[in-house]
Amino acid sequence: METLVPLAGFRREITVRPEDLAALRRLVAGAVSRWCGAELAREVALCAHELLANVERHTEAGECVLTLGRTAGTVRLVVADGEGVRPCPVTPGDTAEGGRGLLVVAGIATRWGVDLGADGRGKSVWAEFDCRQEGGS
Repeated sequence: METLVPLAGFRREITVRPEDLAALRRLVAGAVSRWCGAELAREVALCAHELLANVERHTEAGECVLTLGRTAGTVRLVVADGEGVRPCPVTPGDTAEGGRGLLVVAGIATRWGVDLGADGRGKSVWAEFDCRQEGGS
C-alpha cells in the first residue's frame, strides 16, 4: 500500500464502553460527511461501530486508538488495540445475536485488513473506503 499524506483526520485514545458507541459513531460520521458525503459517512460509521464493539467485547481493558483519515479519494479507518490476536470473520448461526462485525466491515469497505504489532502485543484493524464525493474540507 502506498503512503499518502493525509488531507484531514483525527486520532483518539479511548476506552470503549457500550454507552459511548453512539457518540463515537456520530464523531466518525460527522467527519466523513464533511469529506465525502452522508452516504459514505453512514457506512464508515457502521464499520467504526463494529470494530469498536469488538474492542469492547474481546479485549480485557477496552482500550484502543481510533484513527480516521482522508487522502485524495480514500477514507481510512483504523482501530488499534493491545491484543495480539488476529481477528477472523466467522459465519455465525442463523439465530446468533453477534459475530457478524467483520463480515459487515468486509462487505462495506473497499479494502480491509489486520496488521499485527511487531512485538506481538497489539494489532490494528483497518478499513479503507473510496471517497466518491468530495466534501467541503
